[in-house]
Amino acid sequence: MAERPRFDVPDGKAAKVSIIDSSLRLSGMPLTHLMKPAMKGLDTMPALTTWSFLVESSSGNKALFDLGVPKEPLKNFSPKYADTIRRNSNWDVDVSNNVADILAGNDVQPSEIDSVIWRGKELKEIDFEREPLQIGPFRAFDFFGDGSFYLLDTPGHDIGHLAGLARTTTGPDTFIFMGGDLCHHGGELRPSKYLPYPSNLSEHLSLSDSLRLHLSQCPGSAFDDMNVKRGRISGETFFDPAIGFDKELAIKTIKEAQQADAQDNVFFVFAHDTTMFDVIDMFPRQANDWKEKGWKEKTMWKFLNDFEAALQP
Repeated sequence: MAERPRFDVPDGKAAKVSIIDSSLRLSGMPLTHLMKPAMKGLDTMPALTTWSFLVESSSGNKALFDLGVPKEPLKNFSPKYADTIRRNSNWDVDVSNNVADILAGNDVQPSEIDSVIWRGKELKEIDFEREPLQIGPFRAFDFFGDGSFYLLDTPGHDIGHLAGLARTTTGPDTFIFMGGDLCHHGGELRPSKYLPYPSNLSEHLSLSDSLRLHLSQCPGSAFDDMNVKRGRISGETFFDPAIGFDKELAIKTIKEAQQADAQDNVFFVFAHDTTMFDVIDMFPRQANDWKEKGWKEKTMWKFLNDFEAALQP
């Protein structure tokens, strides 16, 4: 394991953070539409959602990071993405609520939201050069000006792709890293040279009983061996991006994000991270106590359940 990299964040105040299930359920999407190489037994992506984040500064300003997918996407999505859905008749896209409706149903009126941040193309461009700030490998922008929430320059997937970093506690500092479309599955992010498989993987309760039994009866390198047979390098992630504005830059950004993911005080949540279900507290509850509740440990390797069939001879 490589030495854990520094990921220094300037001092600041804590934000209030809630994670919103935007209600998207997208199933039937071929895995190779988003990632490569193919994986035995996993022809389609697990049913995807999109997480939206409500972030409130120390002074009460509210921002939404990501709005998810609108209701009736064929009517309300951009023509480009609506056409993509139409062309792929095997995709099942269901959205029961707009994020604005979810907020209003929990006594947060959309009019109370001061800013909305899309993880892709911006309507109001962020100038990372005006007040240069670096957090780990990322150019950063102090969104509220109090150190509670930063926007991070994470290019590759799309033009102007942004991630978010919210400070969830102080003394000690903890953070939620909002990865957006930086990756689409835990297998694009882990393992890494900073975060290899744990030695006691067969004891992780986030894995299914059958998978833990399998791992207890075979070498601890089972996943790594399987990955090497797929043409990957020992110790690297399972997938690379299959789509993106600049795929090589997207891979570089993922490698940089691994530096944040390796920190004990950073909880990494990307837009379509299905491992969050049945673990985290969702809006209207807050997510600030994620570390105390052990959410990082409970979700970090949960994605390996998707590869159980690939381990079979």
